[in-house]
Amino acid sequence: MRYAVMFEVEEGEWMFATGQQVFDYNTPHLTFGSRAEAEEVRKTFNTGIIVPVDGEIREMRDSERLRSLDRSKYNGK
Repeated sequence: MRYAVMFEVEEGEWMFATGQQVFDYNTPHLTFGSRAEAEEVRKTFNTGIIVPVDGEIREMRDSERLRSLDRSKYNGK
């Protein structure tokens, strides 16, 4: 199992850590072979979390992102 680190850019907007100073949603994500390696990167973010990764990580499509925001409003978050 591989691990990735996600952090909250703005309230409700999460992004995978890339390990680069300048990045966007298309920048390749970092993945780690152990939870301990991921923990070192997670510590660099105030809102960082470690997530297990199976297979390839892909960014949400715009339609998925909008649906996610709609669900958050519906759920009161």
